[in-house]
Amino acid sequence: IMRADLAKTCLQALVLRREPLEFLQAAPDPPSNAAIEEAVAELACMQAITEGTPPLMTPLGEVLARLPMDPRRGRAVLIGSLFGLPRITAQMLVVASEMTPFVAPEGKQKESFVRQRCFCDWSDTFAALRALQLWEKTSEAGGLDRGRFFCHLNFMQLRQTMSMSRSAFH
Repeated sequence: IMRADLAKTCLQALVLRREPLEFLQAAPDPPSNAAIEEAVAELACMQAITEGTPPLMTPLGEVLARLPMDPRRGRAVLIGSLFGLPRITAQMLVVASEMTPFVAPEGKQKESFVRQRCFCDWSDTFAALRALQLWEKTSEAGGLDRGRFFCHLNFMQLRQTMSMSRSAFH
């Protein structure tokens, strides 16, 4: 528990109608009070709970507690869906949490970096997002062979890119 993200655990404690600080202090290897208080403050900041003793879950918190992901990602999914952007939201979450699709082969690091910057010159995350989106369009239009060529041309790992695409939509 010392290294775990405590926000989800705090929400789960509240689902069980337990006060998060007391609940987590009973763990075999309890986190510090400061870490628990920080997680509770984060949940309050995102309006998943109301501050107080004990904190109370809001309707948003009840939904986030049911999702199989940490509350920050869950909130992003909900907001993306509310704004009618579920696809790009899913892609962004995958890109932000996965390894990069880009590779830098020995002796071609500079060329690889230049190709990556063609997708976005100010953010590695947005470069990966744009590359994933373009790879999906290319693969949908021309099949796996075109997708494979796209990866080769842009110094991307085909398996990693395919895995990221599947993760965003399944």
